Amino acid sequence: MEENAHYLFAIAPYQGDINVPSSHLLSSLLQSTTAKATALTAMADWSQTNALFFSLRQACMAFDLVVQLHLQHWPQRFCTALCRAPKPPRSRPACDLLKRAQEQRLPFALSLPSLDYATSQMLERAACLHITFMQEWKPSRAAAVAAMRRCQTQAQAAALLGIRQQSISEALHAAHFKMLLQFEETVRQRLRPVQA
Repeated sequence: MEENAHYLFAIAPYQGDINVPSSHLLSSLLQSTTAKATALTAMADWSQTNALFFSLRQACMAFDLVVQLHLQHWPQRFCTALCRAPKPPRSRPACDLLKRAQEQRLPFALSLPSLDYATSQMLERAACLHITFMQEWKPSRAAAVAAMRRCQTQAQAAALLGIRQQSISEALHAAHFKMLLQFEETVRQRLRPVQA
């Protein structure tokens, strides 16, 4: 992958309609720290296409956006797609990839020239497993993970939620939090640009 390459990142409903207004979804994504770090720019409204399209500068942060999207709107599910931005910019490659994601029920579909087929498949399956774990959470586990991602320590997360630190620890363990962080880092590393 070229360091200055641009990518298309697209979001669509997993099945049926998304219960989150597109303006709220767009706002929550664009105001996120991950979006600011990756120069995420909205390209199209999904009122016309039933999808949101973004220009993204760093492919390695795309899965962070997928995780953040699913965490912010848990238990809602989404399909997302990441592909190299064509010249001139248009959303057709991302639309085709999103269609495949929806047909195969993938939370994260990839089409990047720098990734071989086996690596792409491995990353897509890792994303499926990650999001499946998230979907199996109880509300208390989702709250514990969300709090832990905002805080530096379990003590701070417990204080934020007004519960005991042991309760946070148990909820994070039951949510497979450490394993999910490892999944995220693996995907991030595989999507990192090759340095010249």
